[in-house]
Amino acid sequence: MTVQENVEFVLKLQLLYIFQIVAHAIIQLNQHLWSIYNMSEAYTRSEMVDMLRNGVCQVKFIKVNGEERLMQATLKEDLIPADQKPKDDTNGVDATLQVIRCLDTEKSEWRSFKVENVLKFSH
Repeated sequence: MTVQENVEFVLKLQLLYIFQIVAHAIIQLNQHLWSIYNMSEAYTRSEMVDMLRNGVCQVKFIKVNGEERLMQATLKEDLIPADQKPKDDTNGVDATLQVIRCLDTEKSEWRSFKVENVLKFSH
């Protein structure tokens, strides 16, 4: 193989690698958009908070770092340990921020998510 053929081969490999990265990114974006499109019912922040106050809800959302997360969450008072109950009823954030602070029932820790990043919400 000549030097030029070697260079062409390496360039083709690099181009193939770039195409694979782009294809992977497109697939991830497509899955994200499809799950948003397929969301059976879009709820407002207020509706989600009401459902969380009535029991445990399953929330699938995109974290700030871009990862998907599935969480079992609640704001139902009798499901929250006494030492973890909030001192006020604001859920820790201003409602205009469109963020919900709730108890992750599996981790027994408070977590928050942006309403706009919710992929699926079920009671």
